[in-house]
Amino acid sequence: MKIRDFNFGDYSGMREYNRNPEFFMNSFITPGLFSLNSLQNGANNILVGRKGTGKSSCCLALAHMKKAEGYLSTFYNFSDDLNRNDLKEAVQTQALDLKDVAGLTKLFDSISSFYDFRDLWKRRVISQIGKRITDSGKKSTFTDFATSVHLAETSITSGVGKGLVIDKPKMTGKLAEMLNSLFPDRATMSLRDFNSIGLDLLKQCHSDVKHYFFFDELNLSHTKSDSSEYETLLALVRDIIRAACELNDFFSMNNIDVHIICSIRPEVRNEIISRDNELSKIIDSNFVSLSWPNHAKVENPLIELMLKKMQFGGDFSEVPTTLIPEKVYNVVEQKDVLFPQYLLNLTWYRPRDVIRVLKCYQITNGNMASLFEKGDDQLKFLKEYSRVSFQDTVAELEVKYSKEIIKELFLRIKKPAFRDKNELLAHLDVLSNRVPSLDELIKDLFDTGVILNYQSGNGGFSILASYRDDAELDPSLRIIIHRGLRSHLNISFNN
Repeated sequence: MKIRDFNFGDYSGMREYNRNPEFFMNSFITPGLFSLNSLQNGANNILVGRKGTGKSSCCLALAHMKKAEGYLSTFYNFSDDLNRNDLKEAVQTQALDLKDVAGLTKLFDSISSFYDFRDLWKRRVISQIGKRITDSGKKSTFTDFATSVHLAETSITSGVGKGLVIDKPKMTGKLAEMLNSLFPDRATMSLRDFNSIGLDLLKQCHSDVKHYFFFDELNLSHTKSDSSEYETLLALVRDIIRAACELNDFFSMNNIDVHIICSIRPEVRNEIISRDNELSKIIDSNFVSLSWPNHAKVENPLIELMLKKMQFGGDFSEVPTTLIPEKVYNVVEQKDVLFPQYLLNLTWYRPRDVIRVLKCYQITNGNMASLFEKGDDQLKFLKEYSRVSFQDTVAELEVKYSKEIIKELFLRIKKPAFRDKNELLAHLDVLSNRVPSLDELIKDLFDTGVILNYQSGNGGFSILASYRDDAELDPSLRIIIHRGLRSHLNISFNN
């Protein structure tokens, strides 16, 4: 069997699960730093993790395990399910014309004072719970009410501002009498009233409901949005978190087994908190951080993940030892390196990096019978791995910087190492008038893993890197470009 014959899964946990749930669950590795069962309405309901750390996979695994206990689940993918063109139309329907305030220094404050998206998201949760209960074969006053108003799943052009109204549902029996008594002279009702009635009916009709609702992929990009749209998207994400918190409070206080879980990247969280400090109370009180051990040893769970992908991707009862070398001849350093060290030093200690190693090796060396076999084209592998890794890195930077700035940034980084922060600052000086702060830019490069401290001496070395849980770059120490990016940037591997 050759490496080309394996199925190593997909970079997207959602796509892998939808295609082959058995393979997904067999090869899933549970994070060691928190329990999936701790994700619930009364405890941790916000999952924070960098791109590629497996946030969606954790939510999928939790939903799969809870299904056996009778839970229903719903996933809302913010990046895919919210149509950008519809968003632009929605913004144009509001009382606030963003063109008139585009010059304001606090555009987000202007948007957040005019817009309140919480009821939009609460309605989505209520209607989806009603739909899933109906699909399971149950029917009630709640399901009739919750599914009576249809706002298109990919459209919010009906309006998302404060005071949004909807057509009063056409109901029968006691519910019709109640609606007529509450709104006797109107054919419409506020979305807030709709949500309040919906939650009360859920409590009355389905106190035994079991449901997990996941707001997934709460991602943003400057390259895909203009400034006004970006700030509006940021406000939408902010209000997803606010709405989820309020719903979790309701479900927890009323002993209703419904849980709203949000997954978000740290750079998006930081962008929101920088504009709305009050939200830090919600996030900091209710989040767990998804990260993975950063030691380059065979006991690292990321090595276990790789072994499971190979085992179940090759349909083995266990991983044949011949597929995994004890050492790899590093063609760059021209010496043998222990396999776990070689593999993990190419990564940012994330599951997606491990899958990327497998898939990129398969693409470039599919005829090999084992990983990193002598005679393979290691340089070709490194180039492909670097190319794909670079795309993930850019996606993280796009949360804060434009495509033009990112392009200029990497044109200025053409050395594998810099003496210290001051030397790196000198290379990036051309961007000083185009970014808020060069110091902030360098911090973002550190946080995304583009750069790290690496200082050798006295028979040892010192490493400071964000993905090794180091909080700050040491400005006095040597700075290097991550090895996983160098081939694509045409940077030497020699430090």
